Amino acid sequence: MSTRSGRGRRIVLWRHGQTAWNLERRFQGSTDIELTEEGVGQARRAARLLASLKPDAVVASDLRRAAATAAELAAVTGLTVAHDAALRETYAGVWQGLTHG
Repeated sequence: MSTRSGRGRRIVLWRHGQTAWNLERRFQGSTDIELTEEGVGQARRAARLLASLKPDAVVASDLRRAAATAAELAAVTGLTVAHDAALRETYAGVWQGLTHG
């Protein structure tokens, strides 16, 4: 299958920006943690770079950290973000919130 440019499809996976739990080295799993101010900045900077790839679509988890990260790309490209709960990180039960490393 080809895209309008005649090349094959390309899927770019992009991790969310920093959260407070990332700083605390806590396992997030499917816990809905927001981005830090630095995380928003990371998402904004990455979005400018990713926009140069001229995406046709933006799909993200519905968790706040992923949704906010994707919103930065949507703001640059004018695309609408499709949110999909199936893209959430895995639920990890009692491990969620525990510190590691």
